[in-house]
Amino acid sequence: SQLQPPLHALQAMRGLLSSSHHVSADELARAARPWLEGHPQLQAVGYGVWAPAGEGAAEMLIRHIEPRSGQQGATALDGTAWPAPPSLLDEARRRGTPFVQAGTPLPATDDDAAGTAGITIGQVLYSGVPTTEAQRLEQTSGLVFVVLRPERVLATLRASLPGYLALCLSDAQQGRQAALPAEGLLCDSPSNG
Repeated sequence: SQLQPPLHALQAMRGLLSSSHHVSADELARAARPWLEGHPQLQAVGYGVWAPAGEGAAEMLIRHIEPRSGQQGATALDGTAWPAPPSLLDEARRRGTPFVQAGTPLPATDDDAAGTAGITIGQVLYSGVPTTEAQRLEQTSGLVFVVLRPERVLATLRASLPGYLALCLSDAQQGRQAALPAEGLLCDSPSNG
């Protein structure tokens, strides 16, 4: 149930961006604000646009990220290519389903250390309503995403657990536990997980 608000935020932003081809930074800020203020596990909300191949390879360019204040690292990403392996984005475009990307660098906030890694949940946007893989590839128009702070998700989960249970977080695909520096969340010994 702790992942429901981020998934609902993703779908709300997807609805906004699917219904309007030109969402301004102010419109995104207004739509994202209640999600970001009401759900501390959400770090950021944003979207990108698909830049078809011209002379180079096609790529997803980040257009807007919220919140903008205190997010120098996130704001600096505006206009840059989506920082994901091309295979992940290609698979997401083909399937039309949400994807998860671990290891998203996060800027420091008042209550978190710099250099922590987040988890991005994203979904590709399409112009029209494609029903086949070929149509999805042809009609790709952008990407909407939310970024989570995994230590906040786990802290919320941990608060509701009985004392005899424990949680830990491990990136099974990358084998990176060090990317998640929050104390007590790593699976490095039997005593904490």
